[in-house]
Amino acid sequence: MLNSQRFILYLKGLTTILVPNLNPNFPNFLSTNSHYYSKITSNQNSFTVSYLINNCGFSHETALTASKLVHFQTAQKPDSVITFFRNHGFNKSQLYSIIRKSPNVLTCDPHERVLSKFEFLYSKGASSSDIVLLVTRDTRFLYTSLENSIIPSG
Repeated sequence: MLNSQRFILYLKGLTTILVPNLNPNFPNFLSTNSHYYSKITSNQNSFTVSYLINNCGFSHETALTASKLVHFQTAQKPDSVITFFRNHGFNKSQLYSIIRKSPNVLTCDPHERVLSKFEFLYSKGASSSDIVLLVTRDTRFLYTSLENSIIPSG
C-alpha cells in the first residue's frame, strides 16, 4: 500500500485524472492534481526561461515564447549542444541566432542529428565558415535528412 506522501508525488506528474472520491474519509489528493501539475510545469518552464535568458541572451518575452517549444530541467543537454556548435566554428552571436530561430535545437543530440551532415560537407571541401553560413541562413538544414538537405549538381 502506498503511503499518502508517495501517492501525492506519483500524481504530480500526471496531467489529468478524473476519479471519483468514493470514500469521504479518504483524502482527495486528486482535487489538487492540476495545481501540482501546473506548479511543476511552471518550475520546468522557469528553469528553461532562466537558461535562455542567462545563457543565450534572450529577452524575457522571447524566452517565455521559446519555453513553450522546449523544456529542460538541467543545463546538461543545452550546454552540450552549445559546446558542439562552438567546436564547429559557431561564435556566440551566430549560435544565439540559430537558437532564436529554432530553440528546439537545444534539445537535440547534435552528434546523431547534425554531425554526419557536417562531416559530409567537410569531406566535400566545405569550411567551418561555409557550414556556419549555411546553418545560420536556414536552420531547416539541421532537421532534414542529408538526402533532402543537399542537392547534387551535375
